[in-house]
Amino acid sequence: MKPFLAVLVLTLAVSLDVGAQDVRSRVGPPVATSVSNIIDPDKSVYGVQWGSSEDEFISRFGNPTGYIRLNGSDTVMLYGKSHAFIFTASKLSGVRINSTSTVLDWKLSQAILTVTPFDGIRWQLSNGMRGEMNLAEVKKILGERLKTDRFQRFFNSDKARVEIDFYRLSSEEEKDEAYRLSGIFIRQASSASGVLQRAPVSARPLYAQVPEATQPCTAEVAKWWQEVRLAAREVCDGKKHATAKERLRRLLAEGQAKSYRAPIEDSPTVILYLAPPTYTDEARRNKTRGNVNLRVEFRSDGAIGEVKVVSGLGDGLDEQAIKAVRQTIFLPGVKDGMFVTIWKMPFVEFDLR
Repeated sequence: MKPFLAVLVLTLAVSLDVGAQDVRSRVGPPVATSVSNIIDPDKSVYGVQWGSSEDEFISRFGNPTGYIRLNGSDTVMLYGKSHAFIFTASKLSGVRINSTSTVLDWKLSQAILTVTPFDGIRWQLSNGMRGEMNLAEVKKILGERLKTDRFQRFFNSDKARVEIDFYRLSSEEEKDEAYRLSGIFIRQASSASGVLQRAPVSARPLYAQVPEATQPCTAEVAKWWQEVRLAAREVCDGKKHATAKERLRRLLAEGQAKSYRAPIEDSPTVILYLAPPTYTDEARRNKTRGNVNLRVEFRSDGAIGEVKVVSGLGDGLDEQAIKAVRQTIFLPGVKDGMFVTIWKMPFVEFDLR
């Protein structure tokens, strides 16, 4: 496998393909019922077998609080703010749990008021992993099975891919004990939209995740923002890579010089291009493998600022990881219409496979 660095963007896209009556018949108050807190990525979730139908799931836990059609084959049933159960061709194929936040946009989630059987549940994977466990404890359980792909930690079971989310305690030093398990995303390998080798991601290209103008602005700013989106598209297409990169940075500098405000709502950093790192001869001879953990400054002007190695591998791989990260092309995050500097903790994987 060629070593690479990439980023995962997971988007729940709401479609209007489902008729109103269909949605109304699905959505309603869940029922009070006893729930097993164990999730087995290969067998079952909360006592319900993978592959069970939507109707079987509803008969066990009651109607969902929300119902979303993702595409022609995948649907999601929301139970409260923290649980989303995914069905492929009406068969249970995945689950998304976010214990510390919501599985939907924060503003939308405020409309979810009903109590579900999963609220406050202390879920646990069959291998012993559970919410709020720190990264050091997770590593003890998974060992070499814990991988990093597109800034995402995950492991593969026999039949599923399990992605693991962590949050960092700001009061702690940058060490494994400071990172706490906050959520999981499980997808069965046999589902139509999920495969073990690649995380299920939005079908939209990355440039499509640079939002269109939605906030009031002048015609001049609207034209500038459209040019920003076009430059982002050219970066992702790769045909005009170098020129598109310089054009994007010129546009960001122009916006700053003219005090333009990005005509969109608050937005995270959007990664447009990631360069693959390379092995050194010394690392190949020594068969060095693993992750280089970095702390990276994604600056408001679209440039990579300070890069720190949190934990490295040696044999020249730390330098190769930094070199790759510095070639990242991105659109800075937006807060109150202004581009902002954000620090991230990416991981560069080196694996001689």
